[in-house]
Amino acid sequence: MPNLLFLGLAGVMSGGIGQWIRRWTVWNWFWQGGRWVWELTLYIGRRLWRRTSDTNLPDWLARGTAAAFSAPRVRLGFPRIVDGLIFREAVGAFLLVLLGLVGIFHVFTLFELINSIVQNRIGFGIVAGYLLFLTPQILNYMLPFAVLVATLVTLGLLAKSAQLVVLYASGQSLYRLSLPLFLGGGLAALLMVSLQEFVLPVSNPRQDYLRYQIRGGTLPPQTFHQKNRKWFRGRDHRIFNFAVFDTERNEFTSFGMYELHPTTARLVSRTYAAKARWDAVTEEWVLTNGWRRTFPADGLESQRQPIGELRLKLAETPDYFRQSTTDITKMSIGQLQQQVAELTAQGLDVENLQRAIQVKIAAPLACFIMVLVGIPFALTVGRRGAMVGIAIGIGLAVAFWGTVNLFEQLGYYRLLPLFWSAWGPNLLFGSGGLYLLLSAKT
Repeated sequence: MPNLLFLGLAGVMSGGIGQWIRRWTVWNWFWQGGRWVWELTLYIGRRLWRRTSDTNLPDWLARGTAAAFSAPRVRLGFPRIVDGLIFREAVGAFLLVLLGLVGIFHVFTLFELINSIVQNRIGFGIVAGYLLFLTPQILNYMLPFAVLVATLVTLGLLAKSAQLVVLYASGQSLYRLSLPLFLGGGLAALLMVSLQEFVLPVSNPRQDYLRYQIRGGTLPPQTFHQKNRKWFRGRDHRIFNFAVFDTERNEFTSFGMYELHPTTARLVSRTYAAKARWDAVTEEWVLTNGWRRTFPADGLESQRQPIGELRLKLAETPDYFRQSTTDITKMSIGQLQQQVAELTAQGLDVENLQRAIQVKIAAPLACFIMVLVGIPFALTVGRRGAMVGIAIGIGLAVAFWGTVNLFEQLGYYRLLPLFWSAWGPNLLFGSGGLYLLLSAKT
């Protein structure tokens, strides 16, 4: 079936549909859209003029064409034919790489879940829905890499075919030729912002819940759509809730525990702590700065007992809570800011949340950085072909995301200030790319 499917796709593409797709490029969409808006404006203007005035229509309104409009035309020098050429090639490479990466990610995800799908008799609708709601998160991860590879392939092919030499000879500089690539990087950055702020906060809880269904409920019973606090059901008749769980430090922020009676489900006690950390030596949870309240069977409430430090031996270890689907990287900036405000009002440490906000602001700018870094590398490897450009792109992407993770870890352990842990990789690669771009021959 895969062979037949892709053979048929290749036959269709060879039959001329590829040329049809190339004709309807992004520039044509913009041009057609502007033309339709103009014609609609003229139509409405003629109808309103005939209803409100007895005089004849103005010449530009009667003729009904953009050329009849007497206002002076302003030539900005953008876009030109060469801009459309470069932009179309970049968009084609970008979509090809992005769709390929999304497809590969989906295939590996299906391989990972195939046993659970078969054993739990999961229907096609649930699996398709899970992949659909997972796609925005994949796109958010892969957008900068696709921008980098598109930049390398586009300029690399122009350099290999000596088209750059012709463009240089006609008076075009490398910086002017790079303008449509930076425009594409800006559009990709806007797409990342839209995904992070509007799509992911809705799609991620849904795909987490569908994955929970596919796995047959093997994850601990927990909430999926709660935005501010996470709720877990424990093993020994306990219910936990918390604001943030730091998987690096095995530490809770704003931790709560409700203990129920094993037979009547009556509330026995409630415990709250501003911090709860895991002591790996004694294998205990250490609760600090909180209180504990017990509820007797007769209904009389006992006095609340303050907690300076309390050690609890629970059946739930950090591995149990690591199966939580709550991830601050999947939350919007608005949701993170709301948590920062709530935890700050309680006097809790919110540096990790503030760092996550800065990382989410800095992440879309990686699309610009990838263009900035990709242009000079594309000129050096251009004569070796597109495949070399893709290999270089993979190497640069690994180096960039490795640096991002390194700076984030240094920030988690307070070895770097908050600003540098979030913005350091962008500044480092951006300055390097700018230096190489300004040093390139043009």
